[in-house]
Amino acid sequence: YEVPVPEKSKVPSTKSTALPSSFDAREEGWVTKMSNQGQFGTCWTYSAVSAAETSLLKQGYIQDASNIDLSELQVAYGFYHRNVDEFYQTAGDLSTSGTQGEDGYLKAGGNTLMNAMYLSQWQSMMSEDVFPNVNSYDQLLYSYEELNQLDNVSYVLDEAIFLPQDINAIKEAIIQYGSVIASYWSESELDPYIYNTN
Repeated sequence: YEVPVPEKSKVPSTKSTALPSSFDAREEGWVTKMSNQGQFGTCWTYSAVSAAETSLLKQGYIQDASNIDLSELQVAYGFYHRNVDEFYQTAGDLSTSGTQGEDGYLKAGGNTLMNAMYLSQWQSMMSEDVFPNVNSYDQLLYSYEELNQLDNVSYVLDEAIFLPQDINAIKEAIIQYGSVIASYWSESELDPYIYNTN
């Protein structure tokens, strides 16, 4: 898959000298509460939801960070359980989660490209009130099919911008858009970048 190059006007400059000496999105009121992915392999959805919540706050669609709580579980479920689109082009499509059991979508993992692909298809984020998160497999609800419908969508993705691997462009994007999504792969369970709540 080749990522299209965004319009130059959308990508922050990589040679800026106008960066402030410090910036904290929490001081702007753009950061929502921290979430716990529990034992699921859904970190990729937590980054997407956090960025979406920040974007809604920064753009003024939501006035208070305590008034927005989108469902990370719905993004994972939705990506691996596609609806048949109105032109029936997705009928019969399968996902890798189908080979891993009914809860395979919580184990299959994902990344930023998968977030952008799913959210760009107007099957976007729902409120956690509609599609609640759980922290263990024994709490899962398996009646989600009727919720994974376009008329339950709370917010849709307008655009996704893929940034160059340049620290100044990333800093400027955080200031301009409120947050960015980054990902990395680790083979160690004792990775120093993992925040363990135990």
